Amino acid sequence: MATLDRTQAPPFQLSNNYSLARPEIFQLSGGVKFFLFRDIQQEVVKLDLIFSAGKWFESKSGTSHFTAQMLQKGTLKRNSFQVAEAIDSLGAHLEISPGFDIVSVSLFSLRKNLLPALRIVMELLAEPAFDDNELRLMKDIFIQNLKVNNEKTNVVASKEIRRAVFGSDHPYGTAIEEGDVAEINKSDLQIFFKNEFSLNSAFLIGRLTAQEVNEIIQLLPAPLLKKRSGERMHRCRVNPLSSPNRIAFRRPSAWGKNASPAATIRSISTQ
Repeated sequence: MATLDRTQAPPFQLSNNYSLARPEIFQLSGGVKFFLFRDIQQEVVKLDLIFSAGKWFESKSGTSHFTAQMLQKGTLKRNSFQVAEAIDSLGAHLEISPGFDIVSVSLFSLRKNLLPALRIVMELLAEPAFDDNELRLMKDIFIQNLKVNNEKTNVVASKEIRRAVFGSDHPYGTAIEEGDVAEINKSDLQIFFKNEFSLNSAFLIGRLTAQEVNEIIQLLPAPLLKKRSGERMHRCRVNPLSSPNRIAFRRPSAWGKNASPAATIRSISTQ
């Protein structure tokens, strides 16, 4: 029996025989595109709902983040515990991720439990409670995490670099600070949800029948399919890299002499 020579790397072979999955595309009301990928064998399904409701669209810092995170904290019919229990009982998983441009709502489920799980998600999107107690608790946790993160050199460096590149008036150049969190209230979240949470697109992955796909589409709440009247631009001064071509960030004295060398960052760009 031949012995494998582990001192020699195996021969490299470049594969050029591959194909990308092509989705079926449905046009929903309001111009929303629904992309369907059926070419999988497993009895699992993933649904991604993409909303044009990221940080770019907020007029008050933090409203996008807290609106998105509060969606799974209860509805007019169920509290946060009941929502979590109902989703867990179906073996499903829900992820809500706010970002700079979009908010994504992702549901992972067994195929046989998809419709019951999706009904719960649609309830969250149709009747969010934005409970005051849940909001207060979430704000407290956020502030505690913020204090910890602000002691990390990579977090501080990321904030300063984005501020230097985009400017403090640009949504990409700002970050949620403790003062912003203190000013956020239930009314802010309700207004942001009503005005900004319109569905941009949806992606469905699963081995589903035409009837199942139609039932999923029918479950999407009509208010989320409203067409945005033009792509509203953030009210900001967009003028990145307009001044110094040298940006330097040095370790704050509060971190002490023994702080990580990563705390001193220099980014030099040429004009």
